[in-house]
Amino acid sequence: MSQQRTLIRNATVVTMDDALGDLDRADILVEGAKIAAVAPDLDVEDAQIIDADGFIVVPGFVNTHLHTWQHALRGVCADWTVKGYVRCWRVHLGPMYRPQDMRAGNYVGALDALNAGVPLIVDYCHNVVTPDHAYGALDGLRAAGGRALFGLGYTPVLSHGFAELPETDNLAFPDHASRVAFAHRLAGEQFSSKDELVTLAIVPQEIEIAEWDEVVAEFRSGRELDARITIHANQVLAPERWHDIDRLHRAGLLADDTIFVHCTFSSDEELRLLGEAGASVSVAVETEMQMGMGQPATGRCLEHGVMPTLGVDITSNSSGDMFAQMRIALQVGRMLGDERFYRETSMPEDVSYTTRDALAWATINGARAAGLDHKVGSVTPGKEADLVLLRTDAPNTLPFNSAYGAIVTAMDTSNVDTVMIAGKVVKRAGRLVGVDLASIGRQAAASRDYLIGKLAWPRSVIDRTRSGH
Repeated sequence: MSQQRTLIRNATVVTMDDALGDLDRADILVEGAKIAAVAPDLDVEDAQIIDADGFIVVPGFVNTHLHTWQHALRGVCADWTVKGYVRCWRVHLGPMYRPQDMRAGNYVGALDALNAGVPLIVDYCHNVVTPDHAYGALDGLRAAGGRALFGLGYTPVLSHGFAELPETDNLAFPDHASRVAFAHRLAGEQFSSKDELVTLAIVPQEIEIAEWDEVVAEFRSGRELDARITIHANQVLAPERWHDIDRLHRAGLLADDTIFVHCTFSSDEELRLLGEAGASVSVAVETEMQMGMGQPATGRCLEHGVMPTLGVDITSNSSGDMFAQMRIALQVGRMLGDERFYRETSMPEDVSYTTRDALAWATINGARAAGLDHKVGSVTPGKEADLVLLRTDAPNTLPFNSAYGAIVTAMDTSNVDTVMIAGKVVKRAGRLVGVDLASIGRQAAASRDYLIGKLAWPRSVIDRTRSGH
């Protein structure tokens, strides 16, 4: 049987490929999973046609940090600081999750990402109470049909929590060795091929709450499994400063396979070490600003040769779309970059960063951080077709004048018309394909009701945002 061929016609194409450049009007031929050609007026027959006149085509967005498992309680953290979040969610609520709650959160959260034009997420799953919790979370990602790194967390949830053991037939992990052994077992059972849409990543414990020898073993296990690694780093300020990155450097553990998250309180020297190692940083700008986690490190990363990427962090306090993250990261980066002028009682002549920079943080940089830039992250012939078609005929973009300006400063998820993953259309004409939203809503609501009941939170939806304090 011949491969399915799709021809996207007459689009404005923002490729994020420096060699190919951007095209005011061009066609994209997709054959099977891959982009076969990008050029004006392609002469193609026997292909399904998508008329993209009035659309911008961009590579799929990449969210490099998402606690997807928390999605069923979205919005409840909107007024919390990180202290309230840790006390309520990490210490008290996390151990109450059942495997089906992990699945529901990951399923609905991953669909939310697809709907927002985000085919690739780095799922930071640090609530693996039992093996069944991991299987549930992984099943949720796969059911959604998106591309993901499943970040298996090594955090010993129950030893940090005050809640009772959830309802499960599986025993909790008795020690650190059992968690490492499970990671190797899961890798063999579930991740035999790197060609799957969902691949394995390893999430070591946060250095501030872990035994150092365990963190070292967890980094080493990630490399034994040839998995990407992602870890929270330097997001906590205390009288005695933590130097997470410096400690990892001295242990010989820094490498280009690791996504460090936040780094808001990292020293300049630590960021320089990350730059030398080729590691990346996921800046979760909206969460960092809300929760009192310091100034987003985007600009400082660039100053020290570190590749910034963007993460949503938790949809329990933010929208989950990358338009908001690009816009906030860009404008905050500009503001912080201008401080040197203000100290000299002068005004900047130009902006610190451009809208194209912000789009790179949300696309090609994220793909590189995930170790998938050979597959996705740009509209490049030979890469897999993870593509997003954005409407320019909506009120928020009329009249259309600038592709980068429209994408970064004007658009939102309502502009996401079509999403393609590895050549398969998963959203078309503004609606997810083959998804029963009513059924999914019932699953999410059932999980929400169980968790809220366990916490004895107020029935009123007006009061729930205050319940973590």
